[in-house]
Amino acid sequence: MNIIDELLRAEGEITFAVLPTPSYLREGVLELAREKVRHYKPKIEAEFGISLGNVEVKDQKHWLVDSVSYSANQAILEHAERMGEIPTEAHRKFYWRNAEAARLIGGIPFFLYANYISGAFARAANGSIYMPFGYMSRMTDHGFNERMKYMGRIIMHEIGHCVWDKLKLRKIDKELFGDRVWKEGFCTYVADVRFANLYPEEFEGFEMHGVYKRGLKLVEGVVEKHGIGALRELPRRWKEFDKEFRN
Repeated sequence: MNIIDELLRAEGEITFAVLPTPSYLREGVLELAREKVRHYKPKIEAEFGISLGNVEVKDQKHWLVDSVSYSANQAILEHAERMGEIPTEAHRKFYWRNAEAARLIGGIPFFLYANYISGAFARAANGSIYMPFGYMSRMTDHGFNERMKYMGRIIMHEIGHCVWDKLKLRKIDKELFGDRVWKEGFCTYVADVRFANLYPEEFEGFEMHGVYKRGLKLVEGVVEKHGIGALRELPRRWKEFDKEFRN
């Protein structure tokens, strides 16, 4: 490649990173992700004997507002479960005010994180899957080529997060990030081991690292010792397994 070609390539990458994602490319990524969800969700639901409901695929810009609604509703449900009563209108207003305050406080930090810090391919939350199109995503994945190449594994991994949230003991997790290595290990095992036969071509040139690699090793140890049935118990019993396999 000569210097002119190299300069043109660099210019194209910088332009792609700086300018907003073209609508046709954004919709193309979202539609491919939705197609994968439609194909894989029934398989993982059958595997775990659950129903995940409607798993939507959205632009990450909707994440904060969705999270406010989701957290308020979950807090109301937890209140009913804890108190053994239907929450009053006053209770509902209290939880919604708290959620709205969190949205106002977190609005600017979320915007900066979503657009200039996070380079994730996708993330699952609130029973949905969010696809980021911010500056960092564009800079680290020019043309979203990597995301498109590994879309099957990406979506199966994120559906794994939906499964974890469905099966875990508490809907609102007081542990915050204490279970992250187990959660990511669980989702990586689901995508890269249990359902790896669905997209064998997506493993070429893909290197696993960090919390995903450590978590996968832990989950493989659980399955090897306790059988594949332990996989379904993991979201509820990760603390037990943590004591067994990390201490």
